[in-house]
Amino acid sequence: MKILLVNTPEKLTEALSATLKDWGFQPLVADDDFQALQLLCKQNIQLIIKDWNTSENDDEQLCKNMCKTQFKSFTYIIALLNKSQDKKAFFGDSGLADNFLYKPFDKASLKKKIDAAKTIIETESKTSEQIQRTTKAHGAIKDAYSRLESEVLGSQLEFNDLEEIVLSS
Repeated sequence: MKILLVNTPEKLTEALSATLKDWGFQPLVADDDFQALQLLCKQNIQLIIKDWNTSENDDEQLCKNMCKTQFKSFTYIIALLNKSQDKKAFFGDSGLADNFLYKPFDKASLKKKIDAAKTIIETESKTSEQIQRTTKAHGAIKDAYSRLESEVLGSQLEFNDLEEIVLSS
């Protein structure tokens, strides 16, 4: 699975990249939100780890742009927050992130968050596939019903014509 690291400081990026590789993930790095959105549009990335440093840029913009853009699959966001940042600002109605970690954090905490994200991503993927299969089956049933209805109505008309001929004789 590809994991996009966004706005992470260089040392943190190096440490996260090494850890993610050790865990079997493919880390990708974006230095800013614009670069992140470009990568998201080009590649199938389902998990983002974003360092939320509101002093440097408008961190909400990536999330807002993601909401406007249709991606092939669900994307989960883990926000890395400073202890001074209120997590409530990132959840609820704002919907800016799916989960968070306060910095500094340990590998075990990160692993738990990624495992939870992976479970949600897999569930979302299975649900999406099931919806597609159900929609396709519904379409096939509607087509079959239409054909059957045409045949039955056609037979009904033929029967009515035959009945008129017999009765008029």
